[in-house]
Amino acid sequence: MGDDVSSWRRQASGLPQGSVLALTLFSLYINNLPVARSRRFIYADHTCCALQAQTFSETECTLTADLAHLAKYCQLWRLKPSTFKTVTSVFHLHNNRSCCELNVNMNGQRLKHDPYPVYLGVTLDRTLLYRQHLSRSAANPRSTNNLITKLAATSWGASASTLCTSALALCYSVAEYCCPATQMSSTPNFILHRAMFLISGCLQPTQFSWMPVLSNVAPPSLRCKAATGNMLQIIEARTNWPVYADVFQHPPPRLAPRRPIWSDMTSVDTITHRREDWSSAFVVNHTIEQPGFNLPRNTWSRMNRFQTR
Repeated sequence: MGDDVSSWRRQASGLPQGSVLALTLFSLYINNLPVARSRRFIYADHTCCALQAQTFSETECTLTADLAHLAKYCQLWRLKPSTFKTVTSVFHLHNNRSCCELNVNMNGQRLKHDPYPVYLGVTLDRTLLYRQHLSRSAANPRSTNNLITKLAATSWGASASTLCTSALALCYSVAEYCCPATQMSSTPNFILHRAMFLISGCLQPTQFSWMPVLSNVAPPSLRCKAATGNMLQIIEARTNWPVYADVFQHPPPRLAPRRPIWSDMTSVDTITHRREDWSSAFVVNHTIEQPGFNLPRNTWSRMNRFQTR
């Protein structure tokens, strides 16, 4: 860091926490996982085994056998799978059968059942509405908004650029996580609207049309749409990825009301869309870039309240 170099440390086993190469090295280390009948989703040391079968008994036998092979592999290469963190879940269209608890064992212990499993920070549910995920993820940005409030007093406080950077790093990064799946919900938008008011210093009755301009941040719905479009472009360019078939060669939807990410795959130009919304808004000033973004907090908030009255 700078001109300083950290001291050398010999790592007998495992990988150092937070190392840049830890993810790549661990992926190479487990590259020869045993073949299994279930479909596996792996990110670093997080592994998910999924299976679609006609009966629950077939599912239990197959998953138990796959986990037995995986446990032997871990024992051979000095890895310790956690039976406490490993759970089973059932996704079924029938309400009664979706409550069934699977009898799956790993290392002689029966895995506990969790109707709302969490994988890579995303809480899954049977209906794929992500209500539990949204309620959990909404708590962190709400508390972060309270923290930014301490830095955004009316007569003193940090500048708008500092507040904008803090909101993007602390609030938006959490609320927009997994946005391709949750972009249809209005919960993240409601939380991030509060962050825009804090950056601009305006009062709550102010028209929301002013907020993206005064805070210099695109609307949450538009940011989520752009992030989803970028992800789809990356997947479309890599036909050898397994997720390519799930997105571009997906089977017919079984649930009519659901709107997956491939239902609207049109690209979004964030800057052009913001200018169109701002031009059509019922406001007096149509200048997309408001001056004074680096003014002192007192002057900035007072100026915004005058022009948004």
